[in-house]
Amino acid sequence: MAKRAKRPALSRATRPDEGPSPRGLALGLLAMAPLFAAYEIGVARGGPDGPRNFAELLLGRLLLVFGSYEGAIRIAILAVLIGLAFAQARLAGVEIGRTLLRVPLEGALFGLALGPLLVFALAAIGIGPADLGLPDHTPEVTAELDRALRAFGAGAWEELVFRVGAYSACFVLAGSVAHFFGANAAWMRGLSEAFGAIASALIFAACHLEQVMGLVGLRGEPFDAGVFLWRVLAGLFLAGLFRLRGPGVAAWCHGLFNLALLLGAGPGVFR
Repeated sequence: MAKRAKRPALSRATRPDEGPSPRGLALGLLAMAPLFAAYEIGVARGGPDGPRNFAELLLGRLLLVFGSYEGAIRIAILAVLIGLAFAQARLAGVEIGRTLLRVPLEGALFGLALGPLLVFALAAIGIGPADLGLPDHTPEVTAELDRALRAFGAGAWEELVFRVGAYSACFVLAGSVAHFFGANAAWMRGLSEAFGAIASALIFAACHLEQVMGLVGLRGEPFDAGVFLWRVLAGLFLAGLFRLRGPGVAAWCHGLFNLALLLGAGPGVFR
């Protein structure tokens, strides 16, 4: 009697009873909800002609056809997406509260580590805090509430554009090219990860420049090699965080880091 063929075991990523991954986009969107809310409150406080974030404006270009209703449509789309993510997590039996509580805590820890890591990395090649315009201590700085809310919430929009969007697109592109040239699975994966991280970090840094931000009517910064490298390294760190801990942790890290810089945190903050 012929033996019955063994059914291949499902991997951890494909077991249907495990539901959405804590590192996946669905729970990432849920974790980003407070950041999106903070950003919208900041935009509302700034008025219809107030400052906006480049990533949010870039994603919202298609909504300009709605004229004065553009903001309401944006909020409605976000609400629907977050609602769908919540429904998916609930149907899968995910412990949402525990998962979402962990995300901002991890984001805060990585946010604390991001600044020192960037400073030490640049110091190794001879670029000091003064070259980047960073104060050596935390001065007595006050920021307008609407600006602080926008800086905090911008982390979610920028992670959507530069990590979920740009990283993923570059990952797929590199994988397709590697497959075309006959690379094996290990090489395809490695090349895709490396290209996704590096290319998205370069795009992230470039999108802070005046030449790029001017495309959506914003004032960017002039090119400075040290500052550009600072942003590239930050993009690489956030790309690794996105891949290892998910978009939610990356967004909270990014948002809290933005807020710390806005409030004047510098290399000597712990002194």
